[in-house]
Amino acid sequence: MTEKNPWANKIEMGQKGDALLDLFDSVCIARLRQVVEWSLEEMWAIKDSSEITDVMWEDYAELEADVLAAKRLLEYFGASTIGDKENG
Repeated sequence: MTEKNPWANKIEMGQKGDALLDLFDSVCIARLRQVVEWSLEEMWAIKDSSEITDVMWEDYAELEADVLAAKRLLEYFGASTIGDKENG
């Protein structure tokens, strides 16, 4: 039986950690894209409303802040706002 190089073991663990981080990043990106999509839908629904109340404008402002924050985080991850169906 041959001994395994301790450095190879560390590299293998690092690769597993990288794969886990890639998965985590992918989940975050997907969720951020949902935040953008759903927030924009709600914003459009508010704007399309025949009578907009002050509370609705407050909701609109919060939704707009959510969209901007999500877009900044997507930019940080190097991802687009809209998901590519083939490349995720």
